[in-house]
Amino acid sequence: SVLCGCATPENKPVNFVIFIADDVSWNDLGIYGNTAVSSPFIDSLARDGLVFNNMFLTTSSCSPSRASILTGRYPHNTGAPELHMSLPGKMRTIGHQLNDHGYFVGASGKWHLGEDAKSGFDQVMDSDTGPGGEERWEELIRDIPPQTPYFLWMASFDAHRPWGANSFAGKTDTSLINIPPYMIRDTATIQDFTNYYDEIARFDDYVRKSVELLGERGLLDNTIIMIMADNGRPFPRDKTRLYDSGIKTPFILWAPEHLLKTRGISTDALVSVIDIAPSLAEWSTSGALPTYQGISFVNLLETPNESHRKYVFGEHNWHDYTAHERM
Repeated sequence: SVLCGCATPENKPVNFVIFIADDVSWNDLGIYGNTAVSSPFIDSLARDGLVFNNMFLTTSSCSPSRASILTGRYPHNTGAPELHMSLPGKMRTIGHQLNDHGYFVGASGKWHLGEDAKSGFDQVMDSDTGPGGEERWEELIRDIPPQTPYFLWMASFDAHRPWGANSFAGKTDTSLINIPPYMIRDTATIQDFTNYYDEIARFDDYVRKSVELLGERGLLDNTIIMIMADNGRPFPRDKTRLYDSGIKTPFILWAPEHLLKTRGISTDALVSVIDIAPSLAEWSTSGALPTYQGISFVNLLETPNESHRKYVFGEHNWHDYTAHERM
């Protein structure tokens, strides 16, 4: 009920919330056909929104992937192409752009982008965030100033290793787990996937709490919600690799009816995560920065059957070990 009955605003800026999971492959949510994982709230948003079947990351490594998303640039053009590298101070992000146009820009949870990138945000809550990184999400929502457009970067540690304490332990039906054919289906592997899916269940529940709070505060009537991950699951052949299980991300977009008229559908259009920043720029009417290398996909909300790109590109440079790969 929180997501229904939104009034159509007149000439109000569009708000944005990006929920980004840590190390979750594209087909590890229920809406993508995974029957073992528990993601009921994200699935409900998807059934009332737009599901992207071919959204690709630029790299399968945490910090360079996040840097690429926020700058709208390929990793080798951000100044931070490898794990643990910080975005340089001169690199503009969608956070800087929206902040310059009067948005409240906030982040909560995993940061991993360095200190200089914080200059584009009014608030960055990257400490005391709990075992999954989501415990201060609600605090950030309550800090949104009244009558102010906002952009929230809600970044979890779920489902990153090591597996820790989790109140959602046991949520997964182990009999339904489908082990990829390149792994051995034994007790240890099944338990490993169980722990992984349980952390996805926790991420789903925090997305629910956050969206419900936005609704309670009356902040959903002109808001676009996006749910995604920074790279593939933390298993062999997945994370850090340029196969689909490492480089492809789930991507679900929910918006009120005046922004997304055709609902409960999917698009097979080929899209890159560097297209997110220019899309937010178009929705906010601030215009894409000349530094963006992506292409806005705003048109897909009205015409999801259209094509978007002929190609997507991915790369891998260094993630604990040097491994030069291109896709």
